[in-house]
Amino acid sequence: MTQKWKVLLAFTGIFVAGAVAGGIVALRVGADASVEPTPSTASAPPPSKTTVVSPDNFKMEQMKRFISQLGLSSDQSAKIQPIITITGDRLKKLSQDSATATKGLLEDMDKEVGALLNDVQRKKLADIQKQRQERFNRQNHPPGPPRRGGGPDGDHAGGSASKAPPWSSSPAPADSAPAP
Repeated sequence: MTQKWKVLLAFTGIFVAGAVAGGIVALRVGADASVEPTPSTASAPPPSKTTVVSPDNFKMEQMKRFISQLGLSSDQSAKIQPIITITGDRLKKLSQDSATATKGLLEDMDKEVGALLNDVQRKKLADIQKQRQERFNRQNHPPGPPRRGGGPDGDHAGGSASKAPPWSSSPAPADSAPAP
């Protein structure tokens, strides 16, 4: 028993020492970086705080950024545009795939958790799911003109907000059934 405690104490000591050393290094590096800007960053314009780059506007924003920050010629712009277009398309696909996978994982989790809950807890879980979906919609679908595309139910996540919860054995209520 004494040997186990010694090993545990040694590992804890090493972990704490690493955390302290890492914190000191981070403070030093952070302080050095904020004191003296390099010549290349001193003349660069500050990054825009109002532009949110999403897979939908990546191509346009990236091209604008390259033109303004790199001073591209029209010939360079013409050669770089297809690269940005391909990358933007790949990022959009990756984002959609990620959203679909995330949604599937969360539905699987909710189904497993829901099977272990009583009726009151299931109702609370349904409320949590609704809040999660609303938060997702706010983060990924800002107010403005509707976006093109979307999932099978007309939203971008492939939406199940109007469907019955995955752990429910009953179908969705008739008043909230998705349109065909």
